Amino acid sequence: MKRLIQLVMVAAALAVAPAAMAAPITGAISFGGGASPTGGATTWDTATGIQFASVQTEGDAEGTYANVQNNLPVTFNTITYDPQTVPVLVWSFTDPDDMRVYTFTLQSFTSVGDGPVFLNLSGTGTLTATGFDPTFGIFNLSAQQAGQTTFSFSASNFAAAQVVPEPGSMLLLGTGLLGLAAVARRRARKA
Repeated sequence: MKRLIQLVMVAAALAVAPAAMAAPITGAISFGGGASPTGGATTWDTATGIQFASVQTEGDAEGTYANVQNNLPVTFNTITYDPQTVPVLVWSFTDPDDMRVYTFTLQSFTSVGDGPVFLNLSGTGTLTATGFDPTFGIFNLSAQQAGQTTFSFSASNFAAAQVVPEPGSMLLLGTGLLGLAAVARRRARKA
């Protein structure tokens, strides 16, 4: 009778355990379009930020982004070179096929190779997509002025998905370990 009650309690605990979280975002996506220096600057080395225009998805998206259409319009917000302004939502778009909303929030950035006509930034942020867990990501941005100012931006997360056990699995493992401990204790008493 005692064992039956224990089995019923374990079954009840497993039945009410919450479901596992969604999967992390994997792969990469890139964008292109026009860009201009902000802060009254006309060159990248004196700019205080970046204003984007006519941004579209481009290239071959991978992983979670594999089904995103090329040339999809994207909302890109102005980036300001001020660590006090992060985190900031950099881009967002909705895929019209599955209505999934994608975003990238900038957490940190470093400038590499600034010059009057070239700008290179890299850093970290958080990728989100409807139905997926918020995921750590990296980004690279390059811009150049050669007649018309253009930029390219890529964001990715190629880290292997971490396996996190569900609460129900942890409860089952814990219950099994308690059962083994009880059997060992019972044997030790008999000896």
